[in-house]
Amino acid sequence: MIKNTAVSMVLYTLLAAGLGYYLYGPDQAFSIATGGVIMLLTLMSFVIVFAVVFYKKLIALAVFVIILKYVILGLILWNLSSAKWLKPIGLIIGLASLLIAILVATFMKSVSKEKL
Repeated sequence: MIKNTAVSMVLYTLLAAGLGYYLYGPDQAFSIATGGVIMLLTLMSFVIVFAVVFYKKLIALAVFVIILKYVILGLILWNLSSAKWLKPIGLIIGLASLLIAILVATFMKSVSKEKL
């Protein structure tokens, strides 16, 4: 399911970035792609953290890593907000790619269960 979500997210981000480039120019496309890459890295870090948690049973370490990850993510977004090339709407569209990918993956899974 994670692999399907990641693939859906990459496809949505590429589609949105292409559309953003066509309609609004390269800054918008780069902002969308930046948001998509940030969310893809966030998804992959969750996969790695939870794999370590389930393998080694280190709950305290996992909580620490998750909190640290969100602090780092907040600092990255804070620094990006001052960039001249960044378009806030494009970044939000890119960040929303994870939510849309999760919804698509859930819908596809429910449709495949109904066929069985």
